[in-house]
Amino acid sequence: NLLTSIAIFWPFGRFRSRVTVVLDAEAPETEGACQRLARFGEWLRCVGEPLPAFLGEESPLKRPHFARVHWSTFWADQYASDDADFVGVLDADVVFHSFGAEALLFAPAMSAGHAPRPIISASCSGTFAWSVLAVRDQFLGINFMDTLPLVMRRQDYDALRTFMRHRFTDFAGSATLLSFDEAYVLADQYVNDWATLRGWFVAYQGEALAFHSAAGAFLWDRLQEHYHFSIQDGFQVGVPVEATCPALRIAVHMTNLKRAAWDDPSAVSFHAEARGIMAAGLCAAAMAYRRLSSKDLRACLALPYQSSQLLLHPDDVGTQSWRASS
Repeated sequence: NLLTSIAIFWPFGRFRSRVTVVLDAEAPETEGACQRLARFGEWLRCVGEPLPAFLGEESPLKRPHFARVHWSTFWADQYASDDADFVGVLDADVVFHSFGAEALLFAPAMSAGHAPRPIISASCSGTFAWSVLAVRDQFLGINFMDTLPLVMRRQDYDALRTFMRHRFTDFAGSATLLSFDEAYVLADQYVNDWATLRGWFVAYQGEALAFHSAAGAFLWDRLQEHYHFSIQDGFQVGVPVEATCPALRIAVHMTNLKRAAWDDPSAVSFHAEARGIMAAGLCAAAMAYRRLSSKDLRACLALPYQSSQLLLHPDDVGTQSWRASS
């Protein structure tokens, strides 16, 4: 569903783009999955990523499977085309629903001759709040998991990894610079220790290092001039007013839908809901150009999802019922 929605809504004619699907190299299903994905065409590449040694059976981390996903995301720039200026990351349970990525994912450059600025959306909440400690000493009170796709300048991935290496080399008191894998292990443990010790709002259950939270905080602290931030309710934590302007969304993160479909596939269909979400965007585009008959217009207005609502929401948090499956 993610790839189908990208094929429909992504502006390949405006962006020189390639989509890379990264799977576990050791999984027996990976080869067959990559062969099946080839049907999407040359814009999609599928690769198997080897399991790093520190995430094997003897991993020192509390949640090694979760850590593998986020460790891999820190290296997303390594899978981009050589000429890529920006690299975005997505979860598999994201569905695109709107055209206009070239306008809705980027703000104008600050001055002539400079590149456009990726829009980083966020909200004030405690979700993955502890992961910012991988890159800063204090809470920020902002949840950057709000942004999907999260688009960053290519060079900023390496800047983030390098910063974490130096930060945790200092924490470890090492005379030599740690590798990123070594720094990642320490960062994940550091985040989890503080979340376990002080995380009353997450029931002291700990927290694994989340890429989005760490990356968003790093960009906010150190590279803010190269991005445009849209932080919902940011005034609550003293965010400058210019960083609180609303931003529209071109995709929705369907985490709760994924869980509901997994728990009871006979009652909830991820595929049906995703089709409903995509249909909303197609109807909105057709209505904007007045290319619908009266019959089709009535059908679009009766759809379970509407573009005007999807544009305002980053995810399905709080959703209790599924519209297209009923």
